[in-house]
Amino acid sequence: MRTVALALLIGVGCHPADTDPVETDLVADTDTDPVDTDPVDTDTGVAGDVCELATTLALNTPTAGDTTSAPDGTRGSCTGDGREVAYTVTAGDLGQTGTLEVTLSSVDEDFGLYLRATCDDDATEVACSDFGYYGDGESLWTGVQGGVPYTLFVDGYDDRYAGAFSVVAAFTPDVCGDGSLTGLEACDDAQQPPLDDDGCSATCTVELDWLCDNATVAADLQSGDALHTPSASFQGSCTLPENVAHEQLWKWTAPTTGRARFVLDNVAAEKDLAIYVRTDCAAPATELGCADDARGGADETLDLDVVQGATYTIIVDGTLSDFDCGTYDLAIGYP
Repeated sequence: MRTVALALLIGVGCHPADTDPVETDLVADTDTDPVDTDPVDTDTGVAGDVCELATTLALNTPTAGDTTSAPDGTRGSCTGDGREVAYTVTAGDLGQTGTLEVTLSSVDEDFGLYLRATCDDDATEVACSDFGYYGDGESLWTGVQGGVPYTLFVDGYDDRYAGAFSVVAAFTPDVCGDGSLTGLEACDDAQQPPLDDDGCSATCTVELDWLCDNATVAADLQSGDALHTPSASFQGSCTLPENVAHEQLWKWTAPTTGRARFVLDNVAAEKDLAIYVRTDCAAPATELGCADDARGGADETLDLDVVQGATYTIIVDGTLSDFDCGTYDLAIGYP
């Protein structure tokens, strides 16, 4: 009994009490700032620590990692307060754009992934993924600039989840003119070779002025198709923020001043279309109204005050994706 008491006394005299339940003694604070301002866990470091320890992640090469002794100095917009490991990833060549795909697997941990353009600046986050649960792994897809270094973080949901994982990254370059909207392409109209002055430029950027100038003139009643159009770049205030659906543009000049009614009719049952009207085609701030109140297949009705002789842009758009797009009738009148 005396021996045990002496050992305890010696232990107290030589080592201060360890109040960190996760054993943060294992992590050295390597940042150059003498004051550790980490708001999450000051025992383990700040964002600079994580970045200083970042290593290069080669493409198409499964890489083993472990967060057990990693710092806990930063977090992504979708991840928790766990420890994180950082990697520098450079995909493709300068001048290219494309899709970076990252896949992470682990046996019994809960990790998230996020990508930043600048390692220690959370405002530069490009993408974040934390959909899986305990042992599910994670996947992340996002458009990136070729030849430019990004920082990839593997982050535990919290300090209970720290351990081994395997991560692999692959890059697929964008091919402008193949008809597939990928990576950082804003449009791709399947022109071979890609051409300017058709709504989608030869570098797969949207030509808003061309699209607006070439909007179809609307009459009292017409049929349309919101899928087979050159544009997928407009957003209405009532469509989902992540909307990537194609849309069809109409220009209409009010024959008289009053309350006009715009109706989407005869929409296929599984399609979910929205309608919105602007006074300036290319300026979202000039939207007068937006209707996406009904489920797929039901009519959408939008009543707005209009001025005789003024020209308006009517945009028929899918709510979220091209799955929502299809044929419809557009009727315009005065209730």
